[in-house]
Order: sequence, then C-alpha cells, then structure tokens
Amino acid sequence: MLARENKALLIGERASDEVINSIMALAISEPSVEGANSVFAVHLAPEQILVALSLEFSDELRTPQIEAAIVQLEQRIQAKHPEVIRVFVKPQTRRTFEKSRAQFYRGGGETGS
Repeated sequence: MLARENKALLIGERASDEVINSIMALAISEPSVEGANSVFAVHLAPEQILVALSLEFSDELRTPQIEAAIVQLEQRIQAKHPEVIRVFVKPQTRRTFEKSRAQFYRGGGETGS
C-alpha cells in the first residue's frame, strides 16, 4: 500500500532541482544555443521524466542545423540522465518567451505559441 501511494505521489511531480539544473547546464553548453529560457521536467513514472525546453538558437542556423543540435542535446541529456525518456524543444527567442509567459500569467491561459 505504501509503495503504491509513493508511486502515485511521484507521478506528475517536478523533477529534482539537481536534474533540472543539470539539463539547463547541458542546454546552455550546446554551441548552437544562444540561451536557455526555461526547462520543464516532470515525472511520468518513478523512473521516467519528460523534459520540455525553450531554447534560443543562433540566428544564422538553418532548420537542419537546429534539428542536429537538438538531437545532439537530447543524446547528451539522456546519457547523463537515463530516466529522461523524452525531450521536447521549443525554439524561441527570449523576447518571445517572455511575452508568452507574461500573457499566460495575466490570465491568458494557453498561448499556443
């Protein structure tokens, strides 16, 4: 009974600060990433974490280069944190991220951007 309750409590919980900070550091260290706006990491199961990142990429990169950078970053994250089963990346500038976040917190809800 206790194990089942502990498992239920973990599912949907935020990943530890250690994991989140490590993922942020990996993202920032990626050469084609100009900046990391945010990281969202949540447990889907006790040993499964879903990660979503908002990253700003160098303006001169083309889509295939951004895709390659994302694949490389995902591999680095999963090598360091095997419990991460999926990584989603939303390329966006800091300005767009801040605008979207402000709209959400003003009561705009999901922004769709």
